[in-house]
Formats: sequence, structure tokens, C-alpha cells
Amino acid sequence: MSKQVEIFKSDTYPFKPPSWGEISGGGAWPRVFRKIYYAMDGDRLLGFLIILDGYYRYDGIPSFINITQLEVNPDYRRRGIGTLLMNQMFRDHPDNNFHLQAFYDSKVLAFYTQMGFRLFYIDVGSDIPFLIKSAPGNTIDEVIAKYEIEDAYPEDDTTYAGCIWSSEEQRFINDSRTYKEEIEAVKKDPWQIASVKRQTLELQILAVIGEVCVIRYILNPEHEIRILAITTDYMEAECLLEPLTEEEKTLIDNLRNK
Repeated sequence: MSKQVEIFKSDTYPFKPPSWGEISGGGAWPRVFRKIYYAMDGDRLLGFLIILDGYYRYDGIPSFINITQLEVNPDYRRRGIGTLLMNQMFRDHPDNNFHLQAFYDSKVLAFYTQMGFRLFYIDVGSDIPFLIKSAPGNTIDEVIAKYEIEDAYPEDDTTYAGCIWSSEEQRFINDSRTYKEEIEAVKKDPWQIASVKRQTLELQILAVIGEVCVIRYILNPEHEIRILAITTDYMEAECLLEPLTEEEKTLIDNLRNK
């Protein structure tokens, strides 16, 4: 790649769908869109970004720009092309909030986190994360609070709104709480174990005592936690802890035969 990468924008599609895009295989461009940004090195297409106007109503906050597609030529990935496209879009729309759906992929989510996006909600049926980035002057909490859901999203889906993706933890975390606040949050709502910065043994114990089913959101639960879950509710734990060790199978059989 030369140093002559240029970013262009157009209100019409300037080229046919590339064979390396998600819309390849005979697919067509989205029929409704606002603008396409595309990166070129001479006559070579390096990547493109498609946006459209937000299709929701908001109370007192700038409208959303919906990012429908970001694609980078596989031969030019990890070279900053996606960042160039995103930054140009941000410069062109300084007063807007942004909204997108992302693949549940660590590298993809880490990229959008780096670009300032936070979790809005995760679709329960498809596990697709919906992310938002607030405009300058709006906090992410204000955006979430004023976002008019209009029954489009079940309330429970927004439980972890505002969380960021942690590549180290491989999950969304709430990075705004102290450890003491995390303890209180898990005591009040065991499901908050899913978004703590570190799932310490202390927090795991509090969560499982409060609700055995939360063990499905504990990454690599320690032996002590697995045994605690079984002794607390072996019927629930038996389904959630597969595969079971021989020790765990014996413990469950003993509890079942009591």
C-alpha cells in the first residue's frame, strides 16, 4: 500500500459490490442509504463504509447516524483503513450519535471499542451486539436514557448498556464501578457478575449463592464455584456445568439419592 490513500464520499454507489465484501456472491448494495465512504490507493479499492440516517426518534439529543456496513479489502486489513474511514465520517457528522450492529467477534468489538462505541443492548435471540457512540456533549448514559425504545427492544436487553468490550476478559464489562460498588451490585442483582471488571472468587461466590443460573456467565468457574453451584441447586447446575467431572457426577448422584 502506498502513502497515497485517499478517502472519497458519494451519494450514489460509485462501483459494483466487491467480491470480498459481505454482500458478495451476487448480492446487491443496500437500496436505502445516505452516503458511502470509500478508500482508494490509485485505482485499487481498499475499503468502504455505508451509512444512513437514524430511523428512531429521540428526546433532546442529536439524531443518530446508522452505520450499516464497514468492509476492508482482506489484503489491506490491520493497516488502519477502517480507522481512516470512521474518522472521516466522524469529522463530517460532529453533532451526531452513531449506532451499529456488530459481529460477536473479539477483534471487531475491540476495534469499535477503540473508536469510542459502547454496548447498547444484545439481541437475546441472535446474540448480536448493538453499539452506540455519543456525540460530543452527550454522555453515553444520557443517550441511553433518552433513547426512545418504543417497544422495539425488551427492557431486559439493556441491562448491560454502557459496557465496553474487554479483549482480555472476552466479554463486555462495566468499567465505571469500583470493586466495592461491584460487590454491592452483585449482592443486589447476581446477574451483574456478567459485567464486572474481574470475576473474582468473592464475586463468583456472591453471584452463585444469589442465583445458580448465573454460572453460565462466569468464564471458567473455579472448582470451588462449580461445587457450590451443585450443592446449592444440583438440578440447575447439572445442566449448566456440562461436561461434568467424575467428582461432580458422584456429588450430584449423592444429592439426588438423599
